[in-house]
Amino acid sequence: CQGNYPPFLPQKAKRPEERFNMAKKVIVVGGGPAGIAAAVTAARKGAKVVLLEMQGCLGGIWTSGMLSCFIGINKSDFDKEIQRRLEKYGAIQHRRPKSNGFSVIYEPEYMKLVCEEMCIEAGIRIRLHTSVTGVVKDASGRRIEAVVTESKKGREAWLAKYFVDCTG
Repeated sequence: CQGNYPPFLPQKAKRPEERFNMAKKVIVVGGGPAGIAAAVTAARKGAKVVLLEMQGCLGGIWTSGMLSCFIGINKSDFDKEIQRRLEKYGAIQHRRPKSNGFSVIYEPEYMKLVCEEMCIEAGIRIRLHTSVTGVVKDASGRRIEAVVTESKKGREAWLAKYFVDCTG
């Protein structure tokens, strides 16, 4: 480690530029459906959020997985917001199968756009092509103090007060 970094950081790991107060910093690992919901909700509640995703886009099964169909999407306000945003782009088609209740078919490329828009509007710092390769725990071994990542920027250790694992 270089500089005045805590001694527990792994060898050759650098700390990314810190822009946030640690007391309100949340790191969400995984940018799929659960990660998007966790990151956006935390940011809207006032947390400073970093979202780490190993793929080249957000959305997980919604986008990279090419799911392109929701069944029972009208269950939460978050679902309804995604639906409204997709409707704005004309990228959603409503279906009502007799056995499944309410469902929609959507265009995955527009879902990528919707996921990014929601995160950017909430002030989330997004890092794509970033794999979490380890964690650093405190002396008791019960609390995570940092996640270690590998990306085009090399090995980095991300410090935060809260961590959310949405890797699926």
